[in-house]
Amino acid sequence: MAGRKWIESELLVALKVYFELEFGQFHQYQPRIIEVSKFLDQTSGSLAMKLCNFAPKTPVLPILFIS
Repeated sequence: MAGRKWIESELLVALKVYFELEFGQFHQYQPRIIEVSKFLDQTSGSLAMKLCNFAPKTPVLPILFIS
C-alpha cells in the first residue's frame, strides 16, 4: 500500500538522520527514528525504509559535497 509522497524538505531531514545513525540502527524501533517520524508525520517504519533506500546511493554522496 502506497502512502503519501515524500517532499524535498522531508527527504533532507531523513538524509540528516541517515548520517547521524549507523546502518544497523535503521529500524522502526530506534528512538531517533521514532522522534523524527512523528515530526515528519510519517510512520517510523516508513522513515526506516527511506533510510535503507539511501544506502545504495551513499558512495557518490561525498563527491557531491567537494568544494
